[in-house]
Amino acid sequence: IVVGNTVRILGLVDGNVRAAGNDVEIANTVGKNVTVAGSTVTLTKDAVVNGTFAAASAILNVAGTVKHQIDAAVSEVTVSGVVDGDLRLRAGDAEPAVRLTDTAKVGGTFRYSAAQKAEIASGAVISGPTMYTEKVVKNPAPFLRAFHFFRTTVKFFGIILVGLVRLGLGRIFSDEVV
Repeated sequence: IVVGNTVRILGLVDGNVRAAGNDVEIANTVGKNVTVAGSTVTLTKDAVVNGTFAAASAILNVAGTVKHQIDAAVSEVTVSGVVDGDLRLRAGDAEPAVRLTDTAKVGGTFRYSAAQKAEIASGAVISGPTMYTEKVVKNPAPFLRAFHFFRTTVKFFGIILVGLVRLGLGRIFSDEVV
């Protein structure tokens, strides 16, 4: 579990990665799953995730390899790497919010919801079906936007706090057992 303004995972990780930060970059092999939240999340070209990759971010860049599936809620995403399983995205209102470059490869189903259809380069390979759900763009009142932002921020930090408490209690109980 890592929390910080700038989080860079540069070394080999045998287990899971749980990270939150303004700028999160994963640049090496992760043995299991990745769960990440950040303003900008990047899976570099040399990165390999041997499990599932789950992300919540404003900007997501996937240039590496994900051996299972990607589940992400993003404002905008660019995929130029390899996803051996399904690619499931909930994207924002950017135009276009979802981009697959000519080097992108999806081994399973490509399912996404966005305000407009994805920009898929001619060289991109999608082995399974592509399922698009048009996202209805709502323009809530400024008060409701502020309330939603506040509620989302409180939830996010609540989850981080619960994780840190669990981590701390785990250390206390493991010290007592040893």
